[in-house]
Amino acid sequence: MGQSDFLEDLRTCELCEHRCRANRLEGQTGVCRITTPTIASATLHPAPPESYTVFMSGCNFKCLNCQNWTISQYPDNGCKQKGYEDPHKLAEECVNGLDTLSGRVMGADRIFFSGGVTKPKIHKKPPRRTA
Repeated sequence: MGQSDFLEDLRTCELCEHRCRANRLEGQTGVCRITTPTIASATLHPAPPESYTVFMSGCNFKCLNCQNWTISQYPDNGCKQKGYEDPHKLAEECVNGLDTLSGRVMGADRIFFSGGVTKPKIHKKPPRRTA
């Protein structure tokens, strides 16, 4: 698999229930209004489940009382976002964040991706091995 093969699904995007088939790699936008994956923020998050949470920008829902409006309504709201990040660098950032003193104290043990999907994706960190 090439470095950017994972982006091929964005050529005829059907990642949400709207199945708009927009070619996000060529700059077309569908219901979510996002082209390439855009990260709003990535940080340790103390709310249950304690995690290193990656908040994705844009959303395929348009909830009237959204608590994360500055994230979910990007790019229409003009708020600054973190942007695209190489998946390998993002993974390293997340794992390193879990292994910080703050991450260990709060009990963060997973990487959580949040944003505009009906089923949140939780990737649990394997338990530490003891010698």
